[in-house]
Amino acid sequence: MGTWTFDDDPIGSYQPLSHVTTLNRTNYRADYPQGTPLFTATIKALGGVVAKTQQFSDNGQPTRSVTVIITDGANNGHRNTAQEVATLVHDLEKQEMHVVIFIGIEDSSWPVDFRQVAQEMGIRPDRVLTVNDGPHALRAAIRMASQSALAVSQAVGTVSQVGFGAVGV
Repeated sequence: MGTWTFDDDPIGSYQPLSHVTTLNRTNYRADYPQGTPLFTATIKALGGVVAKTQQFSDNGQPTRSVTVIITDGANNGHRNTAQEVATLVHDLEKQEMHVVIFIGIEDSSWPVDFRQVAQEMGIRPDRVLTVNDGPHALRAAIRMASQSALAVSQAVGTVSQVGFGAVGV
């Protein structure tokens, strides 16, 4: 697993889940000073996924990936566009070895149409979850994403049928 935030570098490298660095106040800021560059961070994270899966492939290990984007839906750093994200997401999903999941966390300070943001980013509607009811709902959404990742890892052939339905938790 690799963890990417809105900073320029991932938190830890790709490693087994049991060795993943826990997010804390030292390595993650929820109040990113310039706002959250959703599209740029997504492109960086997906670029890391491409590089890592290519590394496995070059070593003869077929690899499937699941990328889970957890966001308030705001994009305040405008170095990249939703269309650029969509192009990358479509290219990855054409390979039938990558799944991108979007979890939108409602922030009461402004309304966001998470399904619209995800659609603009090229993410399939059946891979979008919205969370609007606190930590319990977020844990339920992450559990659903985890189950989807398990389904991807166990899928025979391609992963295009893996999804969890566009639902709000």
